[in-house]
Amino acid sequence: MKDVPPRYAALAKEPDIRAAEGKPWRISDGRTVTVNNSIKDDWKLLVDDQYLDRSWNEMTRDNSKTVVTGQSSGGHNRQVYKHGGDRNVSGDCCTLSVRVNVKSSQDDAENEMLRERIKKIMEKKSNGLFSTRLAKEYEEQFNESPPSDIIERLSSWPDIVTVETISLTGQKILYPTANSFTPLPQQTAVCTISHVILPKPGDRLRVKVTTVCDCSKFYVCKMSAPFVSLMKRIMELTKHKDNMPKVGDIDIGMFCIAKLHDDDWGRAEIIQIARRQGEVCYGVYYVDYGKTDTVPVMSIRYIPSSLCTLPAQAMRCSLSDCYPSGECWQEDSISEFKSLVMNPSAALYLVMDVINVDCDHGCHVKLCTLNNLDIASKLVEEGFALTTPIGPEPPDLQYPDCQDWDVLVCYVNTTTDIVVRLVGEETSAKLEDLECTLATVAKQSSRDLDIVSNLATVGCVYMTPSDEDGEVYNRVRVKSLHGDKVEVEFLDHGDIDIIEVQQLKMLPPKYNQLPYQAIPAKLTGLESFENNISIKKNLIELTLGKTFVAAVNNRGTRVSLTLWDTSDEGVDKNINEMVAMVLDIEELTLTFPEVGETVEGCVHYISETGHVFFQVLGPGLKTLEHMTAVVTETYDNLSIADTCVTCPVQGQLYCAKCMESWCRVEVLDVLSEQSVQVLFVDFGNQDVIDVSQLRVIAAKDSKIKDLPYQALECMLHGLPPGQYSWTDEALDRVVELAPEDEVRILKVIASSTPPQVELYLCANDTNLVSINEIISNETYLFQEEVKETSAVSDISNTSGISIGTDIVEPSGDVDQSRTQLPAPQIPPDSGDYIYVTWVEDPRNIWAVVYSQYPIMCEMMDKMQDFYKKETPVVDVSDVVEDELYAALYDYTWYRVVIKSVSPEANQVKVHFVDYGDNASLDISMLHVLPNSFRRLPFQAFRCKLEGLSPVGDEDTWPKDAVDRIRELIQEKVFTAWILNTAKDSTDALSVTLADFSESSKKCFIHKILLEEGLAK
Repeated sequence: MKDVPPRYAALAKEPDIRAAEGKPWRISDGRTVTVNNSIKDDWKLLVDDQYLDRSWNEMTRDNSKTVVTGQSSGGHNRQVYKHGGDRNVSGDCCTLSVRVNVKSSQDDAENEMLRERIKKIMEKKSNGLFSTRLAKEYEEQFNESPPSDIIERLSSWPDIVTVETISLTGQKILYPTANSFTPLPQQTAVCTISHVILPKPGDRLRVKVTTVCDCSKFYVCKMSAPFVSLMKRIMELTKHKDNMPKVGDIDIGMFCIAKLHDDDWGRAEIIQIARRQGEVCYGVYYVDYGKTDTVPVMSIRYIPSSLCTLPAQAMRCSLSDCYPSGECWQEDSISEFKSLVMNPSAALYLVMDVINVDCDHGCHVKLCTLNNLDIASKLVEEGFALTTPIGPEPPDLQYPDCQDWDVLVCYVNTTTDIVVRLVGEETSAKLEDLECTLATVAKQSSRDLDIVSNLATVGCVYMTPSDEDGEVYNRVRVKSLHGDKVEVEFLDHGDIDIIEVQQLKMLPPKYNQLPYQAIPAKLTGLESFENNISIKKNLIELTLGKTFVAAVNNRGTRVSLTLWDTSDEGVDKNINEMVAMVLDIEELTLTFPEVGETVEGCVHYISETGHVFFQVLGPGLKTLEHMTAVVTETYDNLSIADTCVTCPVQGQLYCAKCMESWCRVEVLDVLSEQSVQVLFVDFGNQDVIDVSQLRVIAAKDSKIKDLPYQALECMLHGLPPGQYSWTDEALDRVVELAPEDEVRILKVIASSTPPQVELYLCANDTNLVSINEIISNETYLFQEEVKETSAVSDISNTSGISIGTDIVEPSGDVDQSRTQLPAPQIPPDSGDYIYVTWVEDPRNIWAVVYSQYPIMCEMMDKMQDFYKKETPVVDVSDVVEDELYAALYDYTWYRVVIKSVSPEANQVKVHFVDYGDNASLDISMLHVLPNSFRRLPFQAFRCKLEGLSPVGDEDTWPKDAVDRIRELIQEKVFTAWILNTAKDSTDALSVTLADFSESSKKCFIHKILLEEGLAK
């Protein structure tokens, strides 16, 4: 082999394989070899001009390569292998000689350049570089991709880079060899590791879950280059046993390096020193893993100060929107969570989104795998967790069937806002047991039921102590968040308070099965005095924290109650009346509410002319009842001589007996010495009575004189309809629908003298039925007054049904004269619903009051039935402008007003009074409109969207804007806010329209047009 040329070597004895000359081979360190036919019995390998003896161990072959491996005398492993598929193999065993080109000059230059570039990259990577980042760093610095086998080559260049594989992650980390760590033989100073630096809400990190207690308490570490570098340096340091401290040098609070498991070590803090089986052992907390363990002294090493600069890495976390389905996390739930986040076959790391941060509880986070699997959602989907900290809501509280309840008043705000609780073994007794049990659970669970600051969920139910001692816990629902405070409603007591978030604790679902005990209520007859300060003060003093018998008057959303104090034997006290006794006379004076407002009460009397006398439920009426009872008892026990009236005075107030009670009356007229005409001032009816029935009101009963009259006089709006007049049958119908002993709702329509009102049946709190509408449609009850003219009088533009004047059936000599046309109805209040019937453009929109729409549809149905019969056709000479007719359009009959007539063309232009649009029709399409279809007011009113103008300089709306507004609103229902009322019948009502049909958010029509650039 001495005659072998420099930089070549012979490779001998490859049994059973014949290689074609010149096939490319590669050696594992990147160099190439070439096969030729020179035969040698033995061989040497020349590397860098030095011959190294090599004895070959084995030869292998697979589908991709043939490999010869051996051990050189220098101790270096080398492989020579052939790339490619199968080679031709034939013949008996033979000997091949291989001439190996160890390193050409071109290879030298390429490798030297590559080494220099790697050195340059690693100069600034003292903490290491992930191997997956090398290609990108190379491309950014040198504008070309590195060789595909760059990592293999780096393994053979230990002088410039060290390749380490991290067992925890499986990733390769590259470190510059010049920065390799030299371990210290011992700890030279006291070292301290600072606390973990928590991320900020909104941060997204790549983390590894290191320790799991449950889904509400686990630890993660951020997978950063400094942390990975730290682990590598710790592993190198722990190889030196001479760095192990002595037993006497270890103390609680000392930082060190401690063995985790197998060959893994981590930074730790000594938290306990104990003795186990005669040997000293140490409790340690691994600051980068969140784990605690007990280890012997042999598993502890000194930590140099250079390893303490990085703060602790273990971050305590809890999963967002993930709560235990029971009182605490079950083992199966914890096991499933561990399998999702710590399974060795899982991803190398997880993506963590920080939702919120709390110093005591760490980070509230969302965890996802690399393929976007939400860990919390997966646990909920599999039934291992809940999305809210509570189980299902308890069943609703069942009210007793009886009308008298035993209650405790537990909250008082106003006369219309109090809260009571039922008293009994199934209610108050069980609640007391529950609240004591919750206190016990809270103490035993320590901090396990705590919630993270600012992470209380609005609408969710928690528990909170009712006092500083925490002997009783109450159930509360979060209403709103205010930083580190929350507004809560006490579900069993009714009051609302603002408390610290830290006072809230999770409420285990098993303790939330008793129905919530708070019953919202109001005091009957005191509704109109909810803002009266003196009433409220007296109410609190008389009721709060006391038990009563409650007479249930109405079971609505708020139960209407009369409270009775039965604590004194034989004397039951009406608390509602006692509360009202503090009112001044001025406060007892009854007045009608403002137009559009409502009040509850009873219709006590209706006169022959239809005037209604209404008694308002309130303290005045209750005071009257109380005083009447006292006077009745007094007068029944006195002789006639003591109180009789001998000479009644007109206009004077007296008492007179009516049925079984004594009532206040005013003398209207002295008819004779024996009889007088009187007005029952608290009921509204008049009567002629004998003078002997009158009684003088004594001086000691002066309050009876001072009490304002309790009957309010009013008229039913829209009744009688049109040119009808009241009859006994119609009056009886009002009494039937509004008997004096049943509560009705009165709404003021117009502030005339007397006021015009509308009465409603109390079907329920949301569905009110108009008594006025019922009676106005029953025209057979009234007497019709026939007029000789054909003119149609005005129809009210307020809500309710007003009826126009009857007209004579049209004939050939129809009167062409006409009064002003009936005005259409407009919404009585802002916030009412309207139905849009026709859109010309945003300035000309026609709509109907939605509450009237069913009435209009009913009239339309009747018109279709009526005109199925043969009816008189109008002659062209009889058509009068501004007159009402029926018109057939698109196979449907409508009410129309004639706008113009073209006799020569036999055409008319009409306005559809119930829809708002116009059309040109043949006169033959017109028919006479009978009186029965003239009574309903015009339904369509004109409005416009406030503040909108066409885009551009033109004042006309382009077709695309008109088409869009029609698409948005035509033949749909909206809430209308009235901004400016129409000045006259030719002006449009300014409105804002909002749609609530799709969601709880308002969808404003004008905003849509502005956002789409169709208006300005």
